[in-house]
Amino acid sequence: MSHEPWTSTTITMSKSKAFYLLLLLLVVITFCVFLNAIPNGFVYDDISVIEENYFIKSPGNLPKIFSKEYFSLSNELSYRPVVTLSYFLDYAVWGLNPFGYHLSNVAIHAFNVLMFCILVNNLVKSRSIAFFAALIFSIHPCVTEAVNAISYREDLLVAGFSFLSCIFLIKSLKTCSKDKPLPADDGSHLRKGFF
Repeated sequence: MSHEPWTSTTITMSKSKAFYLLLLLLVVITFCVFLNAIPNGFVYDDISVIEENYFIKSPGNLPKIFSKEYFSLSNELSYRPVVTLSYFLDYAVWGLNPFGYHLSNVAIHAFNVLMFCILVNNLVKSRSIAFFAALIFSIHPCVTEAVNAISYREDLLVAGFSFLSCIFLIKSLKTCSKDKPLPADDGSHLRKGFF
């Protein structure tokens, strides 16, 4: 029997695979925690935002998301084109079946958990800290309303886009620092603004 020696490449690949498994575990945990929300019906604002909203029921209204007619047609008080677009997509796939809308919210939250984990990992350079921080974020009661109530989806989308923005900011700073070193290249310049 011949055994291949462990090399730094093998160890790096093993750590990388382990991190991907942890990310998958975060998704599974998130879905398990919010599984009971998926079969629920429409509640509170969901009724006016989804059930009684004829605007999202007609594909011909899609271009009107970006027009002056949005407010008069959508029955909304604030301009939220991305969340309204997500309702259009849900309606196209699920009709008025709340199962699909709830499933979308849980999937968006699971995506946010992954993005939060990656962001924390980029900030602290510790996969275990990133995993546990993301685990707490995934199951924390403060996200319950945003995940369970379909009409609060904008909170989920804002969180996801915010995490992505921070991840890309860190990536761009690292890219810039390769060309021109930053004064504090140990990441402390990133942590100053956050703490």
